[in-house]
Amino acid sequence: QLLSSGNAPDLLIDVRGERAMTLMNFGRLDEAHQELEACLRHWSQGDHERWIGLTEMRMGLVEAKQGHKHAAVERLA
Repeated sequence: QLLSSGNAPDLLIDVRGERAMTLMNFGRLDEAHQELEACLRHWSQGDHERWIGLTEMRMGLVEAKQGHKHAAVERLA
């Protein structure tokens, strides 16, 4: 109910990040990457360094599974 109300945008984005990792585990890599891009946009607007770092790490994991090893290494660096 809290998530659907829109009154907790940070919590909603956190859940989307978790959902992205589940999508990755099911092989739905493009969807996972799209979710994480949305998360990164949100966290970047608020300059949330911890959440930006977590999202970048997650994106690197997805990119590695997509076979984009160079992009993944750059992101994780």
